[in-house]
Amino acid sequence: MPEPEGRPPQPWPFPALAPLEETIQWRTDVLPARDGEQRLGLRAAPRELVTMRHRFNERGVARAVEIARAGYAGTWQVPLWHMAAPVGDLASGATEIAVNTTIADYRAGGKAAVVDGVNMAAREAVFIDIDTVEAGKIVLASPLAAAHTHAVLAPVRDAVLTEAPQISRKRYSIAELKVGFTMVDAPDIAASTYPQHQGRDVLTDPTVVRNPVGSNIERAVEYVDAELGPIAVEPARDITARGEQITMVDHGLAKAWARRAWLFSLAGRLSAFWLPTWGRELRLQAGLSSVDLELLVAPIAPLDQYTGRHFMLEDDTGPMFREITAAEQDGDNHRLSFTPSHNSGIASSAPVHWMPLVRLDTDRVEITHTGTAMETRFNVIEVKA
Repeated sequence: MPEPEGRPPQPWPFPALAPLEETIQWRTDVLPARDGEQRLGLRAAPRELVTMRHRFNERGVARAVEIARAGYAGTWQVPLWHMAAPVGDLASGATEIAVNTTIADYRAGGKAAVVDGVNMAAREAVFIDIDTVEAGKIVLASPLAAAHTHAVLAPVRDAVLTEAPQISRKRYSIAELKVGFTMVDAPDIAASTYPQHQGRDVLTDPTVVRNPVGSNIERAVEYVDAELGPIAVEPARDITARGEQITMVDHGLAKAWARRAWLFSLAGRLSAFWLPTWGRELRLQAGLSSVDLELLVAPIAPLDQYTGRHFMLEDDTGPMFREITAAEQDGDNHRLSFTPSHNSGIASSAPVHWMPLVRLDTDRVEITHTGTAMETRFNVIEVKA
């Protein structure tokens, strides 16, 4: 059946099951050179793809299928269930709802979805119009038509259906439906609360790394083989890059929103940031005074491999980020110069980690919302500082 012209957006009122999968996609052109690279952002805002699952009885799945058929090629209004928050009991006729709007995508003139929290998966959400958004509440364009018990509130975004509904019947009376939407009008939420070093973020929260950070070392080379003798290796680039595979876990809506804002600030492969290795590679052989501008460390690399590299030193007063400006032999140890000083004494037991400059190695970031946490997965690759 052809889609009628001028049809308003179709609500998708079904609460989603956990986990909910989300993918954020940018588009970046990376132009490599022998000693660096140039990165060009081609997409002003990312695409947000949300894949959700629903569980229905036979009547519910029939209704979901009919709703999908009716609005398949049109615009949808989709609740962002991964940003939903409990808001308590709501009385009929209420004109505002108390909710923290600074950690979810509520918009003035937009919509929100409200559903009773008891047996939530078996219910359908009611869509309400938002007049204005304040820091601690949304003001409704019209009073609530009905009361809601243990209500759950979620922001609503316009979307297009990009993953066709798939039905899996567990048994005769129960079925699961999986469907994917791509949101439109991505929010401008780019922000970061991380400390800065030379104008770039430093990722300083190792406690949110769920799994050990997996690493690899690579360099672009060309192999010359005439099949008549030895193989020659010719470097194609002057950079030896370190790659990392990272999974990060953020508990609660506030931390999840902060992580999302930071990801938006990176814009995929476009922007770089500092990533401490947390490997304690530089072992101090002596403490530092508040005016010292040198580290005495156990040898770990040839002297000509230190200069220009960056490190993070952990101290009781906070992390210190510095660049090595010179290196020399000092007996059996290496003496590394840096600037400026730290302004406080540092014990010889203080951990010191390499801190390479990295960027995302992909324009695609995958996120799983488990109901209690947001798990973010991405790969990074070292770039020239």
